[in-house]
Amino acid sequence: MLRLFGGVLILGGGMLLRGTLLSASRRELQTQYELREALMLLEKEITFTLTPLPKLLLRKDFGTCAGAFFTAVSGELCLGKTLAQSWFDCAQALSLPPRIKERFARLGANLGGDETGVRRTLQLMAEELSGSIGTQERAQRERERLTTVLCLSASLMLVLVLL
Repeated sequence: MLRLFGGVLILGGGMLLRGTLLSASRRELQTQYELREALMLLEKEITFTLTPLPKLLLRKDFGTCAGAFFTAVSGELCLGKTLAQSWFDCAQALSLPPRIKERFARLGANLGGDETGVRRTLQLMAEELSGSIGTQERAQRERERLTTVLCLSASLMLVLVLL
């Protein structure tokens, strides 16, 4: 009975390890989803209501990660920093793949100017995020499958060795 209980604990530990290993890539994917939706929403709001971007950043209907990012940017704008510097500084804390994080951080420098330029910049970044999401989803499925097999195999091997 004690061996059975130990085996179940080892297998459970293996599945917990799997979840831990996959959580970072899931968080990156979720952040990309939220930022893409937020950028598309900002672009639509600029188009239809002509609301200035700093005022739009104060909205509360963004996702968790995107909302925290825009709140941080707004806070730094209130402290007197430029939009480009605030955006760059706050983007460093986002959970994104390195290539996308670099592009997203530089996005703030292109958000000044006329309505058309800002809208186009937001659209281009949303499209780039969509492409990255597609690529990462395909890689995620394979990563999850391999991680599951590895963790389960290692757990079973440990159970067999300890018996």
